[in-house]
Amino acid sequence: MKNTRSLLAVIGILFASFCGGAMSHRLLSAERAEAEDIEPGNPKYFRATNLYIVDDASKKVRGIFNVDAQGTVVVELRDKNDQARGRLVCDTARGNPQLSLLDSSGNARASLVVSDDTPVLELTGQGGQLGVLATVEDTPSVSLTDGAGAVRAQMALGEDGTGSLKFFDAKGAVLWQAPQPPDTAQPTAR
Repeated sequence: MKNTRSLLAVIGILFASFCGGAMSHRLLSAERAEAEDIEPGNPKYFRATNLYIVDDASKKVRGIFNVDAQGTVVVELRDKNDQARGRLVCDTARGNPQLSLLDSSGNARASLVVSDDTPVLELTGQGGQLGVLATVEDTPSVSLTDGAGAVRAQMALGEDGTGSLKFFDAKGAVLWQAPQPPDTAQPTAR
């Protein structure tokens, strides 16, 4: 029950973060300026490859906005100890945005990725192994993985809205599932 509450809390936090970002974008972006419209001297013009946001009191970097040579954009948020705790990346080559929440060691523990227009939520353990994988495209599902990354349990909805639950062995063979496939269903007693 505690793990379910934690998972729901993480999903709620990620959803709230995206809503807040969308609202701030809407409120703070009165008009869109195209690159050819912005020239030096225009108040919207600012050119930098790295922008550091520094806390005046502690003189520590609390945020970084970076665009690398390939055009990948990275926004990183740092804690009071100068440790990265959140990262938003938009890979220009593939166009896939990713929001990651990091632990105190800088390891991604919760990530929301949109890969080829398919949103995927990933929760990882302390060792970096994937623990929970959730997606909503095609067949919405939540999968639980073992330490080796193999899916061991999966809850899914079919195209018709029918739910299913499957348990797998370490090699991926189905150990048990509900509902049972029609050819293996147990006969009903008369």
